[in-house]
Amino acid sequence: MTISKLSKFIVVALAGVLACGVLLLAGCAGGGASSSSASSSSSASKSASSSSSSSSSKSSSASSSSASGYVSSVEAGDKYGSGTHHATVTVEGYDPFTIELNADAAPVSVSNFCKLASEGYYDGKTFYRIQQDFCMQGGTKGNSASGQDSSLTPIVGEFASNGVNNPLAADFKKGTVAMARTNAVNSATSTFFITLGAQYASALNDQYAAFGTIDDAGMAIVDKIVADYLPAADQSNMGVITDEAKQAKIASIKVTD
Repeated sequence: MTISKLSKFIVVALAGVLACGVLLLAGCAGGGASSSSASSSSSASKSASSSSSSSSSKSSSASSSSASGYVSSVEAGDKYGSGTHHATVTVEGYDPFTIELNADAAPVSVSNFCKLASEGYYDGKTFYRIQQDFCMQGGTKGNSASGQDSSLTPIVGEFASNGVNNPLAADFKKGTVAMARTNAVNSATSTFFITLGAQYASALNDQYAAFGTIDDAGMAIVDKIVADYLPAADQSNMGVITDEAKQAKIASIKVTD
């Protein structure tokens, strides 16, 4: 094997390991993750009429919940269920940055994120994981990878390997925002991550529900946050910051349109 081929192999292998880290450290299965099974494309396309009575009592559901126990579609008339929207994220001590939300690519993910943000769910949560050149992740009860919130209904994984067409998830780049999850494809609830570099981002393609992007100006702010909090992150443990006092705190996430 030539040196160039060996280098390419190492990069690809490392990208795969980092991608597994997003899955393993999803941090918020939302009560239903342990029981959620990998869905087929048909389960991802169930209509709003499949709503179960049990899901109606849970807060922050983006839409109807299928018999499998996860939100599979947005309700008719949901203002966040289509089009482009924006959310302003403020981390304590830093200028705010904006996420452009693409509901045409990931309607359930955007609707879920916007409703949680509008309810103030993310206010006071933290980014508990920063993996160098890969991702910054957070936004869950408990502010850790073990965080659980049984009041939240899991949502469908909007990506091609789960039978859902999502062009944004097909091409991860630096500044892509996506839902974290467990090994169950329909287990995401509130935890999200921001990709920090393009080198390894492609390993996430069609495996995670990308639902937004951050422009260069916004990523300059994210890069400052990462630089300041990276020393506290355990890179040997996929970037986890175990001391909550050393985690970047989300002051607020406000949906602006």
